[in-house]
Amino acid sequence: MRLYFVETIRKQRRTGERYGARMDVSFIVDSVCASAGEIKARRGRGDRRYLTTPMPSFSHAPVNVTYSEGELAILYCSVQNLGTKTVVWRKVTSSSPLTIGTYTYVADKRFQVNHVPHRDQWNLLIKHVSVQDAGVYECQVSSKHKKIRKMVILHITEPSSRKEPEISISGSRYVEKGDSIYLMCNATGEDYPPDDLDWFKEGKKVVSDYDRSLSITKFVSLAAKTIVSILKVERSTMEDAGNYVCRTSDLMITGIKVHVINAETKNIKRGTLYQSGDSETSSSIKTHTSHIYVLAAILWLNFVFSFLLH
Repeated sequence: MRLYFVETIRKQRRTGERYGARMDVSFIVDSVCASAGEIKARRGRGDRRYLTTPMPSFSHAPVNVTYSEGELAILYCSVQNLGTKTVVWRKVTSSSPLTIGTYTYVADKRFQVNHVPHRDQWNLLIKHVSVQDAGVYECQVSSKHKKIRKMVILHITEPSSRKEPEISISGSRYVEKGDSIYLMCNATGEDYPPDDLDWFKEGKKVVSDYDRSLSITKFVSLAAKTIVSILKVERSTMEDAGNYVCRTSDLMITGIKVHVINAETKNIKRGTLYQSGDSETSSSIKTHTSHIYVLAAILWLNFVFSFLLH
């Protein structure tokens, strides 16, 4: 515009000097307007000398993203005024690109670019992301003069090892009359221990009864998300035989059948056959009892440490 204005004035001056006339202001205005119209017309025809393309720039998008291992990771990159230029994704620690435009350059087909035509988004997708994929990625716009970059940091966390809720029971299946019965019920919750454990025998709830030397002891471990209940009968009788059921407050159930053997009649009913297995049965009972004592001690220590820590 300024160039056309100067040229018009010079032309008017030459005309005025030749004919000795004054410069006509209206002529200058008309010339300038004609020049402006010509510039607009050339822009409309796509004359590159009169087109100014703005530089590409990045729109706001997250630069720190976190995903769990195995998920679909999305690294966001939105470019305005891209024009004919190309978007390239690469990991900063590697000199080779991951994608060029919508083409996946690497052999690992987990990497893809999500782009909708005529939209600004050029998001990098990583399927089944792993810990090895964590790091700094670069969304880059290549041009002759300089490279425009945007960094995106990808964090990967390992999936938490969450246990399914479960319940189990162990203890003395066979005891001699007068020996002790030990039963231990162990229940684990998904996020926290079950609120309570109850014992039942033949459908009736069992509670501590010190006259019968029957006691129930409970331990809770917040760290292990576990509650443990130990049922002990100090001196068993024939009436203590039967089906014992352990049930949590959220209705997880398990059971065990306890046999009480009458030592006074075993030789008469079973003869030498029982005597051959007598030592084995006695050894099994002692082994079960010792295991329960050890496990109870470990759980008690765990409970004490959990209480002190919390």
